[in-house]
Amino acid sequence: MTESSYYLVEKKGEVAWVYLNRPEKKNAMHMPAWQDAPAIYADLDADPDIRVIVVAAKGPSFCAGIDLMGMMGAMPELMEEQKGGVKWRFIPKIKMLQETMSCIEKCRKPVIAAVHGHCIGAGLDMISACDIRLCSADAVFCLKEAAVGFVADVGS
Repeated sequence: MTESSYYLVEKKGEVAWVYLNRPEKKNAMHMPAWQDAPAIYADLDADPDIRVIVVAAKGPSFCAGIDLMGMMGAMPELMEEQKGGVKWRFIPKIKMLQETMSCIEKCRKPVIAAVHGHCIGAGLDMISACDIRLCSADAVFCLKEAAVGFVADVGS
């Protein structure tokens, strides 16, 4: 199983639980969240003992979206004036971010999102890639990319 500083993977019989595990930051997605997902879902997809995957989260929120401060070092283009050359350099990074969601959609095993609390931005993108979405009564959904000047380009 792939190790991750963002995800906690637990196998319980035929069910794999993939927990977003950064509760101190409301599971905001920093670089390991984006980089680690493809290998995790590939491992689970290839595991013949796993029949279903449940995506859940530790702490009071499912996901607070992208950790903008945590991503600045890896994506300085976010702070540059958005001219053509900057956008061309940014495309490979966007494709990497998109693969984090696409790997869930491509997984041949059913993927169920179990949502509680806040599910914002990238969290909403993530659950959109799942086959089934279940939520608790306290679940709140929000997509704020347009309000902060971002294009919602990783799954919305």
